[in-house]
Amino acid sequence: MKESEKNLERTLAEAELANYLRQMANALEGQVTEGYDELKAGLSGYAKFELKIRRTKEKVLVKLKVKPALISKEPSDKGAIETAEDAKPKYKTLKKKMKPAFKAIAASISKDEFPDALSVKSFIADSEAMMDYPGNGNEYYAAFREALVNFAEAFENRNLVLIKESCSTLNQLKDECHKRYK
Repeated sequence: MKESEKNLERTLAEAELANYLRQMANALEGQVTEGYDELKAGLSGYAKFELKIRRTKEKVLVKLKVKPALISKEPSDKGAIETAEDAKPKYKTLKKKMKPAFKAIAASISKDEFPDALSVKSFIADSEAMMDYPGNGNEYYAAFREALVNFAEAFENRNLVLIKESCSTLNQLKDECHKRYK
């Protein structure tokens, strides 16, 4: 466990579990938690938390691991809070996230269907973030960005023909870049 993380454990009777979860929800909303003060203190300012519940024969063990929001250490951002979502992900993590979104888009258009908005938005946002990483195919970024803009416009205009064309261009650029850099 990292120094900044908090681990909360509680053993409950099975009948108490639902109430404990309700109190956890109250703590997340900033409301008073009756008899569970550790919840409010533990969940304030979280960036991520993990809840594990294990049932034994007579009791229920609840484990809550809380990772607090990161405080920026730059002097110009004194006191600024950076959440896990604001933090720049590792390049490899970002690329792994992009792969299933692009596959879902490609699968949809191969069936002559419009890709789902969530996959498209995720892919566009991650692609834009990817182009902020230097040294990983910079010479392809201008063409990729142009194809990405064309793809986004085609999706907004619900033009399946242009979606297919721009997706094909994106795929071709990706393949060329990966041959050289992967």
